[in-house]
Amino acid sequence: MTHPLAVFDIDGTLVDSRASIFRAATEAARDLGLPEPEYDRVRRIVGLSLHHALHTLEPTLTDAELADFVAAFQASFRRMHEEAFQEPLYPGVMDTLRRLHRDGWRLALATGQNRRGVA
Repeated sequence: MTHPLAVFDIDGTLVDSRASIFRAATEAARDLGLPEPEYDRVRRIVGLSLHHALHTLEPTLTDAELADFVAAFQASFRRMHEEAFQEPLYPGVMDTLRRLHRDGWRLALATGQNRRGVA
């Protein structure tokens, strides 16, 4: 008997990466003396390229200031992951995975690595 297979992406499907994006944006803004962004504003930039996302948060920055904001965001993001920061799962993910496993599903994860560091 063949068991069904479920393949899940991690980022944005099982894991709510908005928490780490918000933290990195907040730390980067603080490091540069910029106003800390509100969570809802950061949530709306998720999925954009990093440069475009941070420009959306701070549209009045010069190119050099924006480059500093991007670099500070990337440094914060790297620090989090070097510290073994754990991003939260979306509500209900563990229950769903456990139920699928219990029901005989084979489970797999698929993810990609951004070669430029942090998107």
